[in-house]
Amino acid sequence: MKRVNLPQHHLLYRSSWFLIGAALILGLVVLTMAARNAQKEKERMAQHLTDRAAALIWALEAGSRTRMAMRAGNPYLQLLLEETAKQPGIVYMAVTDGEGNILAHSELAETIAHFADPEGIAALNASDSPQWRIVTGPDAVRIFEVYKIFSPLPGLERGHHRRRDAADPAPEEVRVILAGLDARPFEEALDADLRSTVLSSLLVGFVAFGAVVSLFWAHNYRVSRRMLQDAEAFAVDLQQQLRRSERLSALGNLAAGVAHEIRNPLSSIKGFATFLLGKMEKEHDAHAAHMLIQEVDRLNRVVSGLLEFARPDDIRLAPAALAPVVRHALELCASDAASKDISVRFTPAPDLPLIAADADRLAQALLNLFLNAIQAMDTGGGLDISSCRDQATDKVLLRIADTGAGIAPEALAAIFDPYVTGRSSGTGLGLAIVHRIVEQHGGEIRVESAVGKGSVFFLYLPPAET
Repeated sequence: MKRVNLPQHHLLYRSSWFLIGAALILGLVVLTMAARNAQKEKERMAQHLTDRAAALIWALEAGSRTRMAMRAGNPYLQLLLEETAKQPGIVYMAVTDGEGNILAHSELAETIAHFADPEGIAALNASDSPQWRIVTGPDAVRIFEVYKIFSPLPGLERGHHRRRDAADPAPEEVRVILAGLDARPFEEALDADLRSTVLSSLLVGFVAFGAVVSLFWAHNYRVSRRMLQDAEAFAVDLQQQLRRSERLSALGNLAAGVAHEIRNPLSSIKGFATFLLGKMEKEHDAHAAHMLIQEVDRLNRVVSGLLEFARPDDIRLAPAALAPVVRHALELCASDAASKDISVRFTPAPDLPLIAADADRLAQALLNLFLNAIQAMDTGGGLDISSCRDQATDKVLLRIADTGAGIAPEALAAIFDPYVTGRSSGTGLGLAIVHRIVEQHGGEIRVESAVGKGSVFFLYLPPAET
């Protein structure tokens, strides 16, 4: 009988979670790339503003050096700061000493004595290279501030705008120049780039998600189609089993009635033929009587098979070990195997679970299988029986292999049907009875065979409930 296994649903769930995980990983990759692009854009914008402020500072330093060379007056740095700060986007420009005192400032009206406290100036850690930071100015205006050490020619004095009570710094004192640029264009550019990056990421993510969903649907479609095909095959198999059971049931009822009506007359005929055999003096007449007795015995075997096949389902299942049942059936056919010089080997697996079985009925089924195997081997051969735990079905598997003539491929599908036999003396009920007994045990029987090489029967028997 063909085995049809429906796919396990957890395979579909596992594939679904795999696709969802792939989509999440893809989304994380897209977000990571977007964040990196945003950070790179921020760095580029900051570098652009820093370079701009550095150029302004360099111009101031160069102008200061030029003016010193021309021996101009002190107000020149102040004027230079004021003119430079008139460029668009510049909030302020200032030069301070190491104590935070203002030496020059672009806005005279807002000039104060101190730009920052000494700790604040020291915290800048200014160097010869431009550095930047974001600060908050008056009215909560965000300012992109670039600063570095101011390096004009030595001897430049502070402008006239400082408070008169402030002490002049020493010539070698560190001076810091600061340029404050309006940070709004910088932040607006960053926001615009962020929106563009987010939009691009969403589009890429949407496309990727659509691709993953499409793959998910396609995968589910293939799995569903395969499940439907298997379900259809399973339904066809169930229908075939149902029709087979109906035919066997009807045949069993008919066989019981026919066997009952035939057996009694056969007993009378055999007794009369035996009586006549004792009275016959001529060899020809005695041979005829002997033939009559043989034919009556054959009919009795057919009737006995019919009665066995029609026996009600009086199976009484109980936990039982398989090995003793197999050995008992082998003992019953040992003489038949020895008469044909057939070697018999039984290899039971250790620690097999108990099976739910009617030991007598199961031994009868096994005896039929063993006798069939022996009869398929004319002279010599081997009968190999082994048992194990089948991992796929979690049942106890009994394997019966012979080296007989084998079964033709076109006959394999019908070997368990009644009255199908390959021997002229067979009744064709042996395998049908085996099939019925195995089904009554909740088991399954399969066969593989090759002409000229032998046959292998597989019995799957459920373990007993613990």
